[in-house]
Amino acid sequence: MAKTNLYVLGSGIYSGLHLSIETVQALRACQTVFLLHDDKMVFEAIKEFCSDVRDLLELYQDTQKERRQIYIEVADRVVNECKTGKTVALMVHGNPMFLVSACEYTIEFAREQGLNAKVLPAISSFDTILCDLEIDLGYGVQIFDPESMIANDWTPNPKVPLLLFQLAQFRNAFLIKVPPKSLSLAPLSKWLCQFYPPDHQCKLLHSGAHILENGTKLNVSLKELCHHQDLDLGNRPTLYVPSID
Repeated sequence: MAKTNLYVLGSGIYSGLHLSIETVQALRACQTVFLLHDDKMVFEAIKEFCSDVRDLLELYQDTQKERRQIYIEVADRVVNECKTGKTVALMVHGNPMFLVSACEYTIEFAREQGLNAKVLPAISSFDTILCDLEIDLGYGVQIFDPESMIANDWTPNPKVPLLLFQLAQFRNAFLIKVPPKSLSLAPLSKWLCQFYPPDHQCKLLHSGAHILENGTKLNVSLKELCHHQDLDLGNRPTLYVPSID
């Protein structure tokens, strides 16, 4: 069996409590772990399994760079370390294959260099939202990034439940240091009101990500989406749009 040069891992959502046994085994096999996560408790938890943990958040200090450029820099740094002969991991928040472009670039760059990359599963925000809603969406659900949905003219089916992730990044290609205002969602509200009644009731969801942090649910109609005073895009919520019965 070929040696694994690179593990691409996820911490899950809730601090370090979602680390799987399989992920811990991979961490123990690594000489270096690159961490892309804003929870210091996760950093400390990983150090129990690998002594050389390197924080990648420093790459996120330049607000003038587009996020895509930073993802490429993350991938370059991780792959260059792999090329020294070490077994290396990149660990991110959530599931590495759910809305984490840095992981996609890292895997692509590694394989272009002939390196063996392996991705392990982890709990994603989709998993925690299922529990927050207490609804089994396994029978049918639509998941979109709103930017991609509108740009590609992907028409949602109002008869099927809809989840929209990455609201805070909508219409913004750069790093987000100041939480955007709800008014930034006006184009999204207008788009959705083509397919749903303006007073269609939705839920804005945020799963707790840090120890002692509770999840939140905010009921909001589509027409209120860009005007609601209590809407906080700073915690990177997800919009749940129920089906029309």
